[in-house]
Amino acid sequence: MSSTTTLPEQQSSSQRGSRTAPAENSISKYLWWVLEAAASLKLTVALLVYATFVVWIGTLAQTEADIWQVVDTYFHSIIMPVDFHFLLMIPKMAFPNLPIPELGQFVIPMPGGWIVGMLMIINLTAAHGIRFKVQTKGIELLTGLVVTAVGIVLTTLVVMLGNLAGGFQSLPWFSWSVVWYTLVLVSIIAWAAGAFYLGKWLVDKNASFTSTQWLFAGIWIGAEVLLPATLVYCAVAGVSLGNESLRILWQLLQGGFASIVLLVGCWLAFRKRAGVVLLHAGIGLMMLNELLVGRYAVEWQVFLPEGESANYFRDIRTTELAIITPKKDAEEDLVSVIPREILQQNLQVNKGLLEQKKEPQPIADPENLLPFDVAVVDYYNNADVRDVKPSEKTLATAGRGLRETIVPLDAAKGTDSDSSVDMAAAYVKILEKKTGKDLGTYMLSQFASEQANAERFAERVKTGDDEHQLFIRFRRAYQPYTVTLENVSKDDYLGSDTPRNYSSDIILRDPKLGVDEKVHIKMNDPLRYAGVTFYQSGYSKVMQGGKPTEATTLAVVYNRGWMIPYVACMIVATGMLAHFLIALGRFLARDLMPDVPVLATPVAPTLFASTKGKQKPKQREQELPAIAPTRQRDWPTIILCASVAVMFFAFIGSITRTKKPAADQFDLVSFGELPMAHRGRVKPLDTYARNTLRTLSMREQIKDKDGNTISATRWFLDTVTGADAALEYKIFRIDDFEILKLFGIKREKGNLYSAVQLRDNIGEFQKQSEAARKIKVDDRTPYQVNLLQLDQRLQAYMVMIRSFTPPNLPPFPSPELVRTDRQEAVRQFQNFQLAVSEQTELLKEMQPPLAIALTPSKDLDDKGRWTNYPEAFINSFFESQLTGKEPDAAVLQFETMLDSYRSGDVSKFNAALLQYKGGLSSKPPVDYKPAQTSFEAYFNQVSPFFYGWLVYLVVFVIALAAILFQSRALNSAAFTLLVLMFVLHTVSLLARIYISGRPPVTNLYSSAIFIGWGAVMFGIAIEMIYKIGVGNLVAAIMGYSTLQIAYQLAAGGDTIEVLQAVLDTQFWLATHVVCITLGYVATFVAGVIGVIYVVFGLATPVLQKDTRKDLGRMMYGVTCFAIFFSFVGTVLGGLWADDSWGRFWGWDPKENGALMIVLWNAVVLHARWDKMIADRGLAVVSILGNVVTAWSWFGVNELGVGLHSYGFTDGTMFRLVLFAISQFVLAALGCLPMHLWYSVAAENAPPAKSFSKA
Repeated sequence: MSSTTTLPEQQSSSQRGSRTAPAENSISKYLWWVLEAAASLKLTVALLVYATFVVWIGTLAQTEADIWQVVDTYFHSIIMPVDFHFLLMIPKMAFPNLPIPELGQFVIPMPGGWIVGMLMIINLTAAHGIRFKVQTKGIELLTGLVVTAVGIVLTTLVVMLGNLAGGFQSLPWFSWSVVWYTLVLVSIIAWAAGAFYLGKWLVDKNASFTSTQWLFAGIWIGAEVLLPATLVYCAVAGVSLGNESLRILWQLLQGGFASIVLLVGCWLAFRKRAGVVLLHAGIGLMMLNELLVGRYAVEWQVFLPEGESANYFRDIRTTELAIITPKKDAEEDLVSVIPREILQQNLQVNKGLLEQKKEPQPIADPENLLPFDVAVVDYYNNADVRDVKPSEKTLATAGRGLRETIVPLDAAKGTDSDSSVDMAAAYVKILEKKTGKDLGTYMLSQFASEQANAERFAERVKTGDDEHQLFIRFRRAYQPYTVTLENVSKDDYLGSDTPRNYSSDIILRDPKLGVDEKVHIKMNDPLRYAGVTFYQSGYSKVMQGGKPTEATTLAVVYNRGWMIPYVACMIVATGMLAHFLIALGRFLARDLMPDVPVLATPVAPTLFASTKGKQKPKQREQELPAIAPTRQRDWPTIILCASVAVMFFAFIGSITRTKKPAADQFDLVSFGELPMAHRGRVKPLDTYARNTLRTLSMREQIKDKDGNTISATRWFLDTVTGADAALEYKIFRIDDFEILKLFGIKREKGNLYSAVQLRDNIGEFQKQSEAARKIKVDDRTPYQVNLLQLDQRLQAYMVMIRSFTPPNLPPFPSPELVRTDRQEAVRQFQNFQLAVSEQTELLKEMQPPLAIALTPSKDLDDKGRWTNYPEAFINSFFESQLTGKEPDAAVLQFETMLDSYRSGDVSKFNAALLQYKGGLSSKPPVDYKPAQTSFEAYFNQVSPFFYGWLVYLVVFVIALAAILFQSRALNSAAFTLLVLMFVLHTVSLLARIYISGRPPVTNLYSSAIFIGWGAVMFGIAIEMIYKIGVGNLVAAIMGYSTLQIAYQLAAGGDTIEVLQAVLDTQFWLATHVVCITLGYVATFVAGVIGVIYVVFGLATPVLQKDTRKDLGRMMYGVTCFAIFFSFVGTVLGGLWADDSWGRFWGWDPKENGALMIVLWNAVVLHARWDKMIADRGLAVVSILGNVVTAWSWFGVNELGVGLHSYGFTDGTMFRLVLFAISQFVLAALGCLPMHLWYSVAAENAPPAKSFSKA
């Protein structure tokens, strides 16, 4: 394309509608100059860059400090301390063997988060005061102001009505099903309207389309097909959004209605800038929300065992010293508390006195509220206790402190996935009020207050007739109502102890409001009452009266403005979408004009063709004839594309074809389809075998000593049946030379070694592994880390063998022995019982796969039918010996399969396999879906993502050749192959969705698959619009890279994992996760285009001036998509967090990574709009966006802290740093003077032969 539409944001700040400055002699010119400086886009860019730095430093600080301390020190502070040793943290993690020097406590004070936020508000306000002029006047302007005022009132009402000071949160007068059916009805109306206008447009076009028009039509037709297909599926399958999802949708719809009213008002006043004004207002509202949360929101917790009640909340971030004086004749005890802040202030005073060997000074009590004086001798924010060692001295002179002492611990991180919290401890000296008599120095540990019947563990002090109980406990806030826990449930996934859901049934009693109701609270479905929100947070078991009792933990949040993020999200999304559609409308109005028709086959012209001398769109339209001439078909190109397609289909046919085993062969394919329940889901045995083999060797198939390929299922059977060949299979990957030296073996090809090679020195290996395990994680050497990784692989190997091997049990007493020697029979029976008990405990610890589905019986429920092989063997043997009954048929059939494979009896193996599968099909156990399980096994064998990277590599080679040799035919072939591979990628992605029953992104592996798919989609769209080959190259690079990353991530085991309880929600997985991942996609695509810009500009002669402009347009357009998806996705993630644990924004590392992407994309766009950067600068900052996105995707996981730290992968930081270095180098090369660029020098040379676009 030759022309461009200049958006308002692309003009410089001096051109963009600024008002006339005051006269030269006016005193107000200085104020005007200050206002212009405050409104500068350059200041905006500087603030956004610095905000990115603040977020990054604050994220690193969470590795050493509590999250609340980090928030107060960095994000909610005026001045923040920047400790430069954080800058060395990442190199140390990436290169642990390098001698990186320590910087010590080299701290520089810098502006903190409050300063940045305040300056951003000033900048935004000034910008709207100067540049965003009202575009209308008169009655239209007045109408706009009135409508905007109505929108503001609606917004305020939505926020206020979401929070009632008393009673339950108000619900809509209609049921949630009404929301669902209304949504369906609106979708049908939208579909009908879209179909009508699509048909009208197609008729008007009369089948004459440009490539861009084909793209636009394809997207439109796809939407028209997808929407009714989705609705039909929901109707047939009975699928609908749950009440929890509809509740969220209702909250968003309320904000959406208010935002639409605001948009209409802004449009009447600001016209085409209405979207920008609205989205800036939404951002301002979000910043206001963060200020309100930081100042006024309070978080508490309620911990309740079943059957108990509480009328108070506790703040787990701080403590208090409680002095409880029981009163016999009173209904309530007398409680005096001293907050932690006062305890710590007193400690600071007493530290100096104790150093001078003076008596500690008690806490001031001018109102005589305490029954005695208290002086703090020592205080620990987090500590444990242990027994005092012989001859060890402690600070305590009375109480438990004479037998126990305090052990200081590191502070718990508030974002740790284990939800650990600080447990304080202290030494306090008690003095009599009047006389100052020393009543003793007591050791107080917060663990005492956390015990059942805590009064039994209290430190007791007597004054007169009263006995006082001393506790350090979490600070309490008493309420006028009580909460009683009736029941708490923890629902685990099948075959695992991973929780799928926590839920609590509570009774809420509020005498003042006459409330006495039973309420059900569960994950992602909170209770809002009297201005606070109760969230299901945790589940535990505690000892109550000597018996284990289930207990619940409810997070409680006071936040009167909890609806603000929902409203702000919709305001920003509406404004951003409006602005995007306005810009897109101008683009389509230009690009969808009648043009010379092209072939239906999307044959790209030539890569990097010059666009000089092209006509403007309007001139081109006027000069077109009434009937477009027929283009001569390029048969060589068509034949080449057809040949590529034929070879692709032949390749796909070769990997998708399955061979049926001959009559004299084991049916390993059918055996691999057998179901098992493992780690929360039912999967085929083939998946388990592949995952285990991949964990050991990073491969899904291996070679035997003769070079023959061995499938994962055959390897599994050889190993568990004890075949001699199994010990010779090279399956253990070892990369560390020191470990190879430990085993006395030399490095071999592929770094793979057999069990025989490791057998001799396994004792020394276990000894060193045990020693490494005792070392603190942060202090382990790379050798010790690698030792433990190999130890985990060996354990997985042994678990697999033991899970399918009959246990070695002592002899069971025979009936004859019982008759002849009863005493010996009893001894043998006791030995047998002891062995069974030990085996059962071992199985519980191993958590083996539940590979046997027992035959249905009245004594078994569907879930109980699943059992592991050793346990099934023991139970069947035990039952047959005691009762004489035949063992369970399923157990016998499975055992027959293993025995017949061991003996090589093919017919017996296949017959038992057929019988076992027949029993499963007739009465499937719980969660077993035969078609789905068989399909997963087939999908494993096809491995489309493994072979897909090979196809993308071929596309890259062809596309690169097309660029270098300026070949239209090669470029068309690359595009044809790319589209076909995209179809396969899409089908494979849908297959994973079918297998998992989840949206496309649930873990790091699936995110890599989805990012590759999205990037290829962007590449195809770019190629259809610009037709210069860049799209082919971008798609090939991203498709290949992401599938390679996915292949490496698959080494961790199962790529379809069950989700943590808080993540088990289809609504947020389908909205937030998909949206934020598309933000990753678009940011990476812009960065890859930047890489192409720099590499081809420096190293080739093909990047001509007009092509550089096209690349600039691509990067700008893709970045617009990036900021939309990343911003909306990040805010949706905040709403999910608010709905899960009551904190819209908790500054968790993963949240911060997403925010950094939003900030960086905003840097790119604002710098472009102010013309601080042109096309080359845009390429450089887009390349740096790759670093920011990679940090968010992988880097924050490597820190090992945060509620989202599920995706830690060893060795990733090293690769991440290398990638970042490569991007910094490319960005630096992009800054070289233009006369050093090969492409610029080539422009002055005689023009090379090239093809035109059209």
